[in-house]
Amino acid sequence: MSSLIFLAGPNAGRRYKLGDGDYIIGRRSDCQIFVPDMRVSRQHARLRREKQGWCIEDLGSNNGTFVNGQRVQNAILVNEDEITIANNRIRVDLPVTTPKPKSSFDAHVTIVDVENPEVFLSREDSDSARFLRSAALAGIQDSSREARLLERKLNAVSAILETAASNPDADELLEAIVSQLLEVFPQAESVGVLVEDSRSGELRIKCQKHRRDQDQRYGADI
Repeated sequence: MSSLIFLAGPNAGRRYKLGDGDYIIGRRSDCQIFVPDMRVSRQHARLRREKQGWCIEDLGSNNGTFVNGQRVQNAILVNEDEITIANNRIRVDLPVTTPKPKSSFDAHVTIVDVENPEVFLSREDSDSARFLRSAALAGIQDSSREARLLERKLNAVSAILETAASNPDADELLEAIVSQLLEVFPQAESVGVLVEDSRSGELRIKCQKHRRDQDQRYGADI
């Protein structure tokens, strides 16, 4: 919330919160911001809210109104400006609010290659989306290896989903998933699934496949 903080003078240390309406700074007791200082005029200055923000207006005071050391008649205030009225130094506290950006997409799908990150956006509703897509496509054109690796991973995920949808047997599904994980992670020599024994609490191998066994099986099929 916007406020004024007195740094020096009889009101030093006090904070005045600013809401709607005008605020008169002065020595008269009915002023919204009362300053008991004989060098301050009875109605010294007015704070008012306008479209561009808070403004301060000198009301014909004897000793003047200063903003950041410059005498002013009317001035627009910004955060951390310092108002000086006689011996009173007042800091302006105007929190900066940043509007939340509107989402550029109603929905999107993101695919990330953790070794060579490339991002694809499924919907292009903004210039930034087209830029990201162009950058991703440029990266693929520069390296066919990354493209082939990404395609392999997508195929593996698709195969896992198809197996899960068509095969209710849990053991066969695990074997299919483990086989596909070997395709997803070509650097892995083996992939396994460990489960905790309900009685002993120890981990035991539920399903495991080695790359050499899978390669030999494919070679036999060929």
